[in-house]
Amino acid sequence: MIRSLQAKLLLNFMGIILLVLCAVLFSVSFFIRTQTLASKQQELLAAGAEFAGLLSSYQDISTQAELDSLLDGASSSLDLRIWVLNESRKVVRISGPPQGNGMMKGKMMHHRDTAVPPEVMMPSASELDAVYQGQVWTKVFNSPYYGEKMIMAAVPIRQADGLVHGALLLHAPAAILDSFMENIYFYIIAAGLLAALFALFISYQITRSMIRPLKAMQQTATAIASGDYHLPVPITTSDEIGQLGQSLNALANDLKAHLATLEHAEKLRRDFVANVSHELRTPLTILRGYTEALLDGTIEDPIKAQNCHELMLEETKRLERLISDLLDLSRLQSGKAILDKEFLPLPLLAEHALQMMAQTASQKKVHLQLQADTNLPLLYASSDRISQLLLILLDNAVKFTSAGKNVQVKIRADETAMLLEVSDAGNGISPEDLPHIWERFYKADKAHARSEDGTGLGLAIARQIIDLHQATVEVTSQLAAGTRISIRFPLPSEKRPQP
Repeated sequence: MIRSLQAKLLLNFMGIILLVLCAVLFSVSFFIRTQTLASKQQELLAAGAEFAGLLSSYQDISTQAELDSLLDGASSSLDLRIWVLNESRKVVRISGPPQGNGMMKGKMMHHRDTAVPPEVMMPSASELDAVYQGQVWTKVFNSPYYGEKMIMAAVPIRQADGLVHGALLLHAPAAILDSFMENIYFYIIAAGLLAALFALFISYQITRSMIRPLKAMQQTATAIASGDYHLPVPITTSDEIGQLGQSLNALANDLKAHLATLEHAEKLRRDFVANVSHELRTPLTILRGYTEALLDGTIEDPIKAQNCHELMLEETKRLERLISDLLDLSRLQSGKAILDKEFLPLPLLAEHALQMMAQTASQKKVHLQLQADTNLPLLYASSDRISQLLLILLDNAVKFTSAGKNVQVKIRADETAMLLEVSDAGNGISPEDLPHIWERFYKADKAHARSEDGTGLGLAIARQIIDLHQATVEVTSQLAAGTRISIRFPLPSEKRPQP
């Protein structure tokens, strides 16, 4: 059993090519033989017409001696055997002796005699009728007189008045045709073998060019199945096989990206579990320690006990905020959060958020500033979520801005979007930390990990709010100079009412 695809294709190609080649060669040889036979028959008819014209001048073709010399000369020069029939359809002259070992040889009289040959040697009555009616015809038959296959042509002999008074039967050996066709067959077979070898070579090249990329695809598919996505298929053509290779490469790239995404997601999951465990363990440890100290009487001083209760309350609030933020983030990431959108004046929301942060900023001696262009369009968004976003960004900005510095909020618009910028004057974020600031529990400033009041989920929630509004965000930061967060909220294409 042939298992190689290349061998199967090669055998199929060669089978089809040989079948077509045999059909072509058979048709060509048949056509050549037919045309050669027709040419020979026309040659006999032409010679017969010429001889018939010469014989028509003889008044008595059975008695004139010149007839023998004429027939013998023509028979010798043209390799023909000519029979002359008179008006009574009797054979009166036969040029030359019988050829070969015919089965009727010996039963014939000498060619100079006028005896009529047996019926088996003569054309049929209907054929002779046609000749004596002025028609010509040809045929190929096995002659018992000459002992071989002959080509016969029959031509009428006419008198001066146009009446038929005899007939010529011209015989040419068909062996001449067979010899000629043998040479033709030799050259045809030789040409066919050369064509078959050339077709074999071409078919091999074609099948190899087809199989080579398929083998490469097989290797790539095997590598993908084993988890190796780094063996691309070399693309050399733009046909269907090339497109299949491109699709396989695209599949490998997609799987590689998907695997990288899964690995990253798994890493985030592990980090999330570790971070949540850490964030929960710290306040729980504090609560347990103070609770045990109060219960076993270690702390008996009422003032110290009051301080313990206050610390326990703060840690309980921290736990409450952490759980609330986790639930909020989970809702936003699940895609089930419902945004109650409406047309809002963004400057008014920003001003309200600044008022809410005023006390915190005042305690840190940080100045809050708002710059908003006039005649701004209304923003189609969720009021609660945009307010939440502003508070998260302002809280981070105030938290990391040094005393006496400014936190600025700028609002402007162009033809397609509303731009919100929140800038601080803090220490900035290092380039290696910048891509990770939106991750859960990621804190670029490790010195503020526990000293600042926060859960580490604020920016993760902010990013979800930005994405839910189909907005884009860009963060630029410079160490010792500050950070700027720029958010572009898309404006609907249709005209919206002004505030």
